[in-house]
Amino acid sequence: MPAKRKMDQGSQHRSWWVPARFAFATLLGMIVLQALFYYPQLPAQVASHFDAGGRPNGWSSKSAYFALHTFIVLIVAICFAALPAWLEHAPARLVNLPNKDYWLAPERRAATMARVASALTWFGCVGLIFILVVTSLVIDFNLGRKSALPAVPIWALIGGIAVCTVLLILRLLYLGRSPPS
Repeated sequence: MPAKRKMDQGSQHRSWWVPARFAFATLLGMIVLQALFYYPQLPAQVASHFDAGGRPNGWSSKSAYFALHTFIVLIVAICFAALPAWLEHAPARLVNLPNKDYWLAPERRAATMARVASALTWFGCVGLIFILVVTSLVIDFNLGRKSALPAVPIWALIGGIAVCTVLLILRLLYLGRSPPS
């Protein structure tokens, strides 16, 4: 009976991570579909770098652009999907968390690591949203729909990332708060 209870608690703690993983997988799927749909429509040479005013100042072949795009998406996927999964099983000595002895004690470890993994995965979702929107803006420019990259969506994304970074830091600080007396 105790083994079943322990397994149920582990499943309950992993439920913190399920919505984040679903959102992450959905965003990855959207990025793949975006690339597959627009790749054939783009010209052979695409604007791939833009100045602060949103005007192109660097060009590449569309295959080179999408190769770099794929590489960046893979890095984000590895950092924010594989790392949280690995953390669940990482030895405590490799985890840097305030009050680690308390929060990584066997009775709290599953819940703590699930919350950390969830926070990291949500932050990865923010990165994927950034990639998805910026790629959409670049595609719009290269298909002739825009004369420059619009500044408002990019600054809104950067502001959103800043807010999410602060929230992630606060969440991780809260997770490592002093243990109850």
